[in-house]
Amino acid sequence: MKKLIGKIVHSILTGEDYRTYVLATINKRFIDKVQELTAEIFEYKRKGDNWLEKLLDETYEKKGKENKFKLLWFGGLNDKTVKI
Repeated sequence: MKKLIGKIVHSILTGEDYRTYVLATINKRFIDKVQELTAEIFEYKRKGDNWLEKLLDETYEKKGKENKFKLLWFGGLNDKTVKI
């Protein structure tokens, strides 16, 4: 990630096109977040029965922006459409 940010800064300072590096940064952040959430889902599935209910209940009980994001992600919803 630092390498991509360095390329963005260099491209801006030299007047080159930096959009490809910005898109690569966005894609990397997205892939990392998907891997994190998928690993969490598999961990709950491995624990046993009714994994989805346990996952959603435990995520809902914790407060904070990160857990709100997780609930929305698991529900397939957009942050702009839901006010929790």
